[in-house]
Amino acid sequence: MSPISKHTLPSRHALVRALPEGRAGHVAALGLSALVVMLGWLLVVGPLWGWYGRRAETLALQRDTVERMQALSAALPGLRRAAATSAPGPALLIGGATDAIASANLEEMLQQTASSMGASISSAENVPAAMIGPYQRIGLHIVVGASFPTLVRLIATLERSAPAVVIDGLHIHKSEDEDAPATMMECDMSVYAFRRTDSSAPPPAAPAP
Repeated sequence: MSPISKHTLPSRHALVRALPEGRAGHVAALGLSALVVMLGWLLVVGPLWGWYGRRAETLALQRDTVERMQALSAALPGLRRAAATSAPGPALLIGGATDAIASANLEEMLQQTASSMGASISSAENVPAAMIGPYQRIGLHIVVGASFPTLVRLIATLERSAPAVVIDGLHIHKSEDEDAPATMMECDMSVYAFRRTDSSAPPPAAPAP
């Protein structure tokens, strides 16, 4: 090592002697300890705590969804038996002379219901119509944005709506919009309604002789 480096670089003992002593030394030690704790929180504990919170929220949503789907599955046999023994009345069927009109009516009903509860439908796609017995099934796949409690109330409202609708493929997850509030969730699901076609309409009564 050159003579210049010996004079310019302080030794370890010199650094130790340069540390403050007494009350000032205690204050400096506390400050350094607080700095170390803060850095540890920012670099290790903070990210882990945030990950744990997000994970707990996801698990809670999954449990709620599973419980709801189990309840719906348990009620499905009874609903099928009731549907087999009774014909849907006009209040249970979606109106519309064609499947396109019925689909538009269904979308309008969903939009109005969601808006009235503070939710917004960001996407709505037609599901191909299908004949289910004597009735035509009209479907829409929608994506709804709202807080979790609002989504739960919306789903419960739709299940009691008139015309009657059936919800399938329900998925609730955190909103992917970075600008959305932290409580914003998204729910994508398929919603089906049924309409009476001309072939399923009852025949006119025969004139009296």
